[in-house]
Amino acid sequence: MSSVIDIDYFAFEGCAALKSIGDMSSVTSIGRGAFTACASLERIGDMPKLQTLDVIAFSNCDSLKSVGNMGKLTTIGESAFFNCGALTSVGEIKSITNIGDFAFYDCISLESIGALHSVTEIGNAAFYNCPSLTLRVLPNSYAEQYAKSNNIKYTYIED
Repeated sequence: MSSVIDIDYFAFEGCAALKSIGDMSSVTSIGRGAFTACASLERIGDMPKLQTLDVIAFSNCDSLKSVGNMGKLTTIGESAFFNCGALTSVGEIKSITNIGDFAFYDCISLESIGALHSVTEIGNAAFYNCPSLTLRVLPNSYAEQYAKSNNIKYTYIED
């Protein structure tokens, strides 16, 4: 997929046999539900040019364990990783300003996501039922206040 730029709405929805995604280094946009319910998908590599991650993009991917770096992404769409129970980590997301409602809802194995340097909005129940999660936040930031208000563990990072 090294020359693919956009992955359209519901492009791989329900692909039960899809275990991994190849080179996503050129992808800038992943549409609504593009990989939703891909039950065997285990890993997503780095997506250094990704700018748009639409709603329910990877929801209900039961086997998904890790997502690579998404350094240019500014918004994680609503329910993007909803009910990804095996997901343990999400790489660098240093440009994220907005995390949508229910983005990581019921990601019961989620331990870490990239440092929240720029986040200014986190939606309703974005990290609901993520008991192992520790957010990495800046002192006195919106992300720190969110973590405190929602009883989510957090640790400080440097700016």
